[in-house]
Amino acid sequence: MKKVVSLSFLIFFLGCSEATLNTYTLSPKVYKKVNSSKFASKTLRVEYPKGIEDTMGTKIYYKDNNLKESFYLYSQWSKSLNRIIMGAIVDILRQSNLFKEVVDYSSTADVDYILETSIYNFEHEIKADKSFAKVKIQVRLLNSINNKIIKSKLFEYLIPCKSTDAKGFVEASNKALEKFGEDLIIWLK
Repeated sequence: MKKVVSLSFLIFFLGCSEATLNTYTLSPKVYKKVNSSKFASKTLRVEYPKGIEDTMGTKIYYKDNNLKESFYLYSQWSKSLNRIIMGAIVDILRQSNLFKEVVDYSSTADVDYILETSIYNFEHEIKADKSFAKVKIQVRLLNSINNKIIKSKLFEYLIPCKSTDAKGFVEASNKALEKFGEDLIIWLK
């Protein structure tokens, strides 16, 4: 009986002492619609974003002022970061009415254009008592028939965080992705 009580107490104690894992996603609110577009009768496929393999998983990365890079132990993305960003780009472009149809990389439909995305930075920069969401994304619009680049642009954002924790970074990242969405629509228009 003593062993059962001791074991129950141990399980209860261990269960209470574990930190909670916080899971985050990005859901940018970009409601920019265009009235007319040269692409209004065209279709677009958004390719799966490429990035540095380590930072494209579910771990949320940060870099401090001592150039130490690591990830948050008790905070993570709900899905891989490139999947979250791809979904956001598809949603933003569908809502914009720039194209007749926007599909993601898994579609086998014939499309007129392809949008490639490279993610160079998507990290939390912490400096003393302040921090920033550092986001650097390059996009390329390609003609799907010959794969020639029609145009390309690098978008960079450094958005201040309200706090130096993962939640502050996620909130600032959402703002960066909203700004990116608005800028992407203007650039494509």
